[in-house]
This record gives sequence, structure tokens and C-alpha cells, in this order.
Amino acid sequence: MNMRLPILLILLCLAGCRAAATTDLAFAREVTDAFAAELQQALAGAMAQGGPVAAVSVCRDQAPEIASSVSARYGVSVGRVSDRLRNPANAATAWQAEGLALFAAEDAGAPRLEYLTQADDERRYMRAIRIAPLCTTCHGDTIPEAVAAALAVDYPHDAARGYRQGDLRGALYVSWSAL
Repeated sequence: MNMRLPILLILLCLAGCRAAATTDLAFAREVTDAFAAELQQALAGAMAQGGPVAAVSVCRDQAPEIASSVSARYGVSVGRVSDRLRNPANAATAWQAEGLALFAAEDAGAPRLEYLTQADDERRYMRAIRIAPLCTTCHGDTIPEAVAAALAVDYPHDAARGYRQGDLRGALYVSWSAL
């Protein structure tokens, strides 16, 4: 038997796997970029119209709607997750908790921490969310009284405070069928 054929097949498989991973990464980035852009646009609009108190309602009401819209558009599941929760609906699943733990372990101020994996028939991706200067208004050490009051009403068990600019806040995630 010619040994070149099995080696050639292995090399072709490796090249195909690398190409698939590159394509998956590009797709996952596209989805999370779309979600992040739409959410940031909604937050910026709310901030311009009603300040940070209005932005609280965007995270409460519009963020899940934006996630549903982007999920439907791309045929995926997209959202936000954190290990310090404001909204219990954003609690990490086992695979997301693993990604958050990897981010925390690798975090040295890296601008874009990412995690791409596959389990069974599902591809999974996470991208770190960093605290930007404006985020500290609702997530920082010192939160304005009106914002704190709005958060207390909507999120009585809020643990998503005390962050500083650049801190790892959580992650955007996307998962989709590998079939």
C-alpha cells in the first residue's frame, strides 16, 4: 500500500479542519459584533434621551429582544453571560462558566479574549466584555443615586457592581448547530 495516500488524507483533513475553524470564528465574530453593535446603539440612544436611568431599561427590556432578533436572523443562540450577575437570566451554563474561568485565568488586559469550542453537535463561542468608561456609571464603584434606585427595583440581588475601566465584565456568547 502506498503510504503517501494516508498522509495526504491526514493533511487534507487537517487543512479542512483549520479552514472550518477559521470560518466558524469569522461567523461567530460576525454574530457577536452584530449583537454588540445593536445593543450599544440602543444604550447610546437611551443615554442621549434619558441618561443612565433610561439605559437600565434597555438592558432589562431591549437586550433580550435584540438577542432574540439577532439569534433569529443568524439561526443561532446569542446573548450575554457573567459570573457576577445583575440579571439571573444571564447565569452561565457549564460551558459558559468554563469560558469565563478561562478568560479570568488568561486576563492580563488582553483586548479581545475569545473561546471557540465544539461539543457534540454544537459549536460554541464566547468573547470577553470589558468595562468601558461609560459602563462604570451602572457597574462601577460609585453609582449615581437615581441609577442605584432604578437598579434596586429591577435587580434586587444585583452583583454586577464594583468594576473599573478595563475589567472583565462577562462575555457575549453564540452557539449553533454543527450539523
